[in-house]
Amino acid sequence: MAKWKRGRFLVRCWHGWEKEAWRDPVKGKADVHYPSFDTVVNWLNFLGISSGIFLDDVGWEEVISEGKSLEQEVVKKTLARVDDVDLKEVLGEVAGYLGEEDVLRISDLIFVFGSKSLSRIQKAVELYKGGLAPKIFITGGHPFYEQGEPEAQVFRGYAVERGVPEKDIIVEPESITVADNVRRSLNLFDKMGMKYLNMILVTAWFAQRRSWAFMMKYISEDQVLYRVNSPVKPGGEYTPDR
Repeated sequence: MAKWKRGRFLVRCWHGWEKEAWRDPVKGKADVHYPSFDTVVNWLNFLGISSGIFLDDVGWEEVISEGKSLEQEVVKKTLARVDDVDLKEVLGEVAGYLGEEDVLRISDLIFVFGSKSLSRIQKAVELYKGGLAPKIFITGGHPFYEQGEPEAQVFRGYAVERGVPEKDIIVEPESITVADNVRRSLNLFDKMGMKYLNMILVTAWFAQRRSWAFMMKYISEDQVLYRVNSPVKPGGEYTPDR
């Protein structure tokens, strides 16, 4: 990427980052990283693409500058072999990793990540009515480059219309990214004096691993997360087999 293009891209990114809330990771977790790149490395190796960006010690600027061209190469070569049975198995492993779920247990809170789709709050209402938790916490404004009613407010309206008492719903309507969802929400928990030992995380399968990984950086070892995926539109572009 040309230097001027890279600089302009990073400036755009910074305009988003500077709007995010800050929170220090839990003591001892600053250098602990929860993602594993095994499945994506297998995918790249299958396509004959270098996986060095995931395995080598590279800086974030290099990741950003090289990531877009790598993405385009992966898309091109994946689509060229989309009917390959072996490739489908590789991609199935990727989807399974990203959308890994847990056996649910009764929890203190259902934590819902906002989105344009209502599927996440639909799942949260279902869990609430099933007695899995006494409260629903909804986080989400909208991307910093968009305007409109915050996603958390839209979700709250949906839940109330479906019979969830307003007293059992808490919203955080300002966050703009998954990282901001986590940090800003936990900061709000502290401000409100909210205590919890376990939470159910509700989001789409393709965002579940990322959401869980961010949350794990900021919760203590005695707190437990249970992951559950909201349904996606059958045949839609974000189903695991597409």
